[in-house]
Amino acid sequence: EIKDGKKEEPQWKKNAQHMKAMRQRLLEKLVRQPFDDIVWRINGPANDDDDCSNCLPNTLSIGIQGVHSGELLSNVGNKVACSAGSACHAHSTQMVSPVLQAMKVPLEFAVGTLRLSIGPHTTIQQIDTAASVLSHEIQRQLSLATKKQSP
Repeated sequence: EIKDGKKEEPQWKKNAQHMKAMRQRLLEKLVRQPFDDIVWRINGPANDDDDCSNCLPNTLSIGIQGVHSGELLSNVGNKVACSAGSACHAHSTQMVSPVLQAMKVPLEFAVGTLRLSIGPHTTIQQIDTAASVLSHEIQRQLSLATKKQSP
């Protein structure tokens, strides 16, 4: 469509750009929190630890070492809509998603995998709230694990 002599960008492209920006903000908020002991990885075709340029714009799949995603989901309740593992794993009783296994995600990251989806209407406030709630629970789990390991 041409508007005021300029070609208008298609809505799907605008949506994809928005979701990609929101996904990147969520990733940065989650992994840039003030804890030293977080070890994480992006599950997908990332080029390095925090480059999601080849990932879907609306999905973040992140594995966090030392975290159990099922417990995390139980503890955040309905404050954040997210899931553990992969979409193909939703009703499975397996500990680790076959998709994550096929992607060769190491077990210590697979059991701590969260899958978060972003929509075209997701706001910065929603991203920041989700990151805050999840970060608090991640920190809680990591500090409990550290206490269990201490003599």
